[in-house]
Amino acid sequence: MFRLNSLEAVTQRSRVAAAQLILPIDARRAHILDRLVRLAADLIETAIAMLTIVEGHRQVFAAHAGLPEEVAAAGSTPLEYSICQHAVASGRPLIVCDARKDPILRDNRAVVDFGLVAYAGIPLITPEKHAVGTLCVVDMIPRDWTDDHVALLASLADIATDELELQRHERAAAFRQSWEGVGELKAKSPRW
Repeated sequence: MFRLNSLEAVTQRSRVAAAQLILPIDARRAHILDRLVRLAADLIETAIAMLTIVEGHRQVFAAHAGLPEEVAAAGSTPLEYSICQHAVASGRPLIVCDARKDPILRDNRAVVDFGLVAYAGIPLITPEKHAVGTLCVVDMIPRDWTDDHVALLASLADIATDELELQRHERAAAFRQSWEGVGELKAKSPRW
Protein backbone atom coordinates (compact mmCIF):
# COMPACT_ATOMS: atom_id res chain seq x y z
CA MET A 1 0.00 0.00 0.00
CA PHE A 2 2.71 2.50 0.96
CA ARG A 3 4.71 1.73 -2.16
CA LEU A 4 1.73 2.43 -4.42
CA ASN A 5 1.00 5.68 -2.60
CA SER A 6 4.68 6.57 -2.78
CA LEU A 7 4.76 6.01 -6.54
CA GLU A 8 1.53 7.97 -6.99
CA ALA A 9 2.91 10.86 -4.93
CA VAL A 10 6.24 11.09 -6.75
CA THR A 11 4.65 10.87 -10.19
CA GLN A 12 1.99 13.50 -9.50
CA ARG A 13 2.07 15.92 -12.43
CA SER A 14 2.41 19.19 -10.52
CA ARG A 15 5.18 17.78 -8.31
CA VAL A 16 7.09 16.41 -11.32
CA ALA A 17 6.72 19.76 -13.12
CA ALA A 18 8.14 21.56 -10.07
CA ALA A 19 11.08 19.13 -9.97
CA GLN A 20 11.76 19.55 -13.69
CA LEU A 21 11.94 23.34 -13.29
CA ILE A 22 15.06 22.80 -11.17
CA LEU A 23 17.01 20.81 -13.73
CA PRO A 24 19.58 21.22 -15.05
CA ILE A 25 21.46 22.76 -12.14
CA ASP A 26 23.42 25.85 -13.18
CA ALA A 27 27.21 25.47 -12.89
CA ARG A 28 27.50 28.16 -10.19
CA ARG A 29 24.75 26.52 -8.11
CA ALA A 30 26.22 23.05 -8.72
CA HIS A 31 29.50 24.18 -7.17
CA ILE A 32 27.70 25.53 -4.09
CA LEU A 33 25.55 22.41 -3.76
CA ASP A 34 28.59 20.13 -4.10
CA ARG A 35 30.26 21.98 -1.22
CA LEU A 36 27.08 21.75 0.84
CA VAL A 37 26.80 17.99 0.28
CA ARG A 38 30.46 17.42 1.18
CA LEU A 39 29.88 19.46 4.34
CA ALA A 40 26.91 17.26 5.26
CA ALA A 41 29.00 14.08 4.81
CA ASP A 42 31.88 15.53 6.84
CA LEU A 43 29.80 16.95 9.70
CA ILE A 44 27.61 13.86 10.08
CA GLU A 45 30.53 11.53 9.29
CA THR A 46 28.88 9.41 6.62
CA ALA A 47 30.24 7.57 3.61
CA ILE A 48 27.77 9.18 1.20
CA ALA A 49 25.78 12.40 0.95
CA MET A 50 23.51 13.43 -1.91
CA LEU A 51 21.20 16.13 -3.06
CA THR A 52 18.63 14.40 -5.24
CA ILE A 53 15.87 15.71 -7.44
CA VAL A 54 13.13 13.09 -7.89
CA GLU A 55 11.50 13.34 -11.30
CA GLY A 56 8.69 11.11 -12.48
CA HIS A 57 10.55 7.80 -12.72
CA ARG A 58 14.13 8.60 -11.74
CA GLN A 59 16.20 10.41 -9.17
CA VAL A 60 18.86 12.81 -10.42
CA PHE A 61 22.00 13.49 -8.39
CA ALA A 62 22.20 17.29 -8.34
CA ALA A 63 25.19 17.01 -6.01
CA HIS A 64 26.89 14.08 -4.34
CA ALA A 65 29.87 12.93 -2.30
CA GLY A 66 31.04 9.36 -1.91
CA LEU A 67 28.83 7.69 -4.53
CA PRO A 68 30.27 4.64 -6.28
CA GLU A 69 31.99 5.74 -9.50
CA GLU A 70 29.53 4.03 -11.87
CA VAL A 71 26.51 5.55 -10.10
CA ALA A 72 28.06 9.03 -9.98
CA ALA A 73 28.94 8.82 -13.69
CA ALA A 74 25.37 7.87 -14.60
CA GLY A 75 24.07 10.99 -12.83
CA SER A 76 20.74 9.38 -11.97
CA THR A 77 19.06 6.11 -11.08
CA PRO A 78 15.60 4.65 -11.69
CA LEU A 79 13.22 4.93 -8.73
CA GLU A 80 13.83 1.26 -7.89
CA TYR A 81 17.18 2.47 -6.47
CA SER A 82 15.71 5.48 -4.67
CA ILE A 83 15.18 5.63 -0.95
CA CYS A 84 14.70 9.39 -1.34
CA GLN A 85 11.40 8.84 -3.15
CA HIS A 86 9.81 7.87 0.19
CA ALA A 87 10.86 11.12 1.87
CA VAL A 88 9.62 13.02 -1.19
CA ALA A 89 6.31 11.12 -1.22
CA SER A 90 5.61 11.85 2.44
CA GLY A 91 7.09 15.36 2.45
CA ARG A 92 8.68 14.51 5.81
CA PRO A 93 12.17 13.51 6.95
CA LEU A 94 12.94 9.83 6.57
CA ILE A 95 15.31 8.48 9.21
CA VAL A 96 16.30 4.81 8.96
CA CYS A 97 18.90 3.17 11.20
CA ASP A 98 19.07 -0.13 9.28
CA ALA A 99 17.24 -0.35 5.95
CA ARG A 100 17.86 -4.11 5.82
CA LYS A 101 15.36 -4.47 8.66
CA ASP A 102 12.82 -1.96 7.33
CA PRO A 103 9.82 -3.74 5.73
CA ILE A 104 9.51 -1.12 2.97
CA LEU A 105 13.20 -0.51 2.23
CA ARG A 106 14.82 -3.93 2.68
CA ASP A 107 14.04 -4.91 -0.94
CA ASN A 108 15.06 -1.53 -2.40
CA ARG A 109 17.70 -2.00 -5.12
CA ALA A 110 20.09 0.48 -3.42
CA VAL A 111 19.98 -1.65 -0.27
CA VAL A 112 20.27 -4.98 -2.11
CA ASP A 113 22.73 -4.05 -4.90
CA PHE A 114 24.85 -1.32 -3.29
CA GLY A 115 24.69 -2.30 0.37
CA LEU A 116 23.21 0.95 1.65
CA VAL A 117 22.15 0.45 5.26
CA ALA A 118 21.52 3.69 7.14
CA TYR A 119 19.65 6.64 5.61
CA ALA A 120 18.67 10.09 6.82
CA GLY A 121 16.95 12.35 4.30
CA ILE A 122 15.23 15.71 4.50
CA PRO A 123 12.83 16.63 1.69
CA LEU A 124 13.43 19.83 -0.28
CA ILE A 125 10.10 21.67 -0.25
CA THR A 126 9.35 24.48 -2.73
CA PRO A 127 7.38 27.58 -1.69
CA GLU A 128 4.43 25.97 -3.51
CA LYS A 129 4.72 23.02 -1.07
CA HIS A 130 6.06 20.47 -3.56
CA ALA A 131 8.70 18.05 -2.28
CA VAL A 132 11.10 17.93 -5.22
CA GLY A 133 14.03 15.99 -3.80
CA THR A 134 16.12 15.45 -0.70
CA LEU A 135 19.34 16.25 1.01
CA CYS A 136 20.39 12.92 2.48
CA VAL A 137 23.25 11.11 4.10
CA VAL A 138 23.80 7.38 3.75
CA ASP A 139 26.06 4.86 5.38
CA MET A 140 27.03 1.25 4.78
CA ILE A 141 26.67 0.36 8.47
CA PRO A 142 23.73 0.75 10.86
CA ARG A 143 23.58 4.21 12.41
CA ASP A 144 21.74 5.66 15.35
CA TRP A 145 20.99 9.11 13.97
CA THR A 146 20.90 11.72 16.72
CA ASP A 147 18.53 14.66 16.95
CA ASP A 148 21.59 16.85 16.29
CA HIS A 149 22.31 14.95 13.04
CA VAL A 150 18.73 15.45 11.87
CA ALA A 151 18.68 19.13 12.88
CA LEU A 152 21.98 19.77 11.09
CA LEU A 153 20.77 17.99 7.97
CA ALA A 154 17.51 19.98 8.06
CA SER A 155 19.45 23.27 8.26
CA LEU A 156 21.62 22.27 5.31
CA ALA A 157 18.51 21.19 3.38
CA ASP A 158 17.03 24.66 3.97
CA ILE A 159 20.17 26.23 2.47
CA ALA A 160 20.00 23.86 -0.51
CA THR A 161 16.34 24.70 -1.05
CA ASP A 162 17.18 28.42 -0.95
CA GLU A 163 19.90 27.91 -3.57
CA LEU A 164 17.52 26.03 -5.85
CA GLU A 165 14.88 28.71 -5.41
CA LEU A 166 17.40 31.44 -6.29
CA GLN A 167 18.28 29.52 -9.45
CA ARG A 168 14.60 29.29 -10.37
CA HIS A 169 14.12 33.05 -9.89
CA GLU A 170 17.24 33.86 -11.90
CA ARG A 171 16.01 31.69 -14.78
CA ALA A 172 12.57 33.29 -14.69
CA ALA A 173 14.12 36.78 -14.71
CA ALA A 174 16.37 35.87 -17.66
CA PHE A 175 13.39 34.44 -19.52
CA ARG A 176 11.32 37.60 -18.91
CA GLN A 177 14.22 39.74 -20.05
CA SER A 178 14.61 37.76 -23.27
CA TRP A 179 10.89 38.14 -24.00
CA GLU A 180 11.05 41.87 -23.34
CA GLY A 181 13.83 42.01 -25.94
CA VAL A 182 11.54 40.29 -28.46
CA GLY A 183 8.86 42.89 -27.77
CA GLU A 184 11.35 45.71 -28.33
CA LEU A 185 12.42 44.17 -31.65
CA LYS A 186 8.80 43.93 -32.77
CA ALA A 187 8.21 47.56 -31.89
CA LYS A 188 11.27 48.66 -33.89
CA SER A 189 10.59 46.51 -36.97
CA PRO A 190 9.06 48.29 -39.96
CA ARG A 191 5.41 47.60 -40.72
CA TRP A 192 4.85 46.88 -44.37
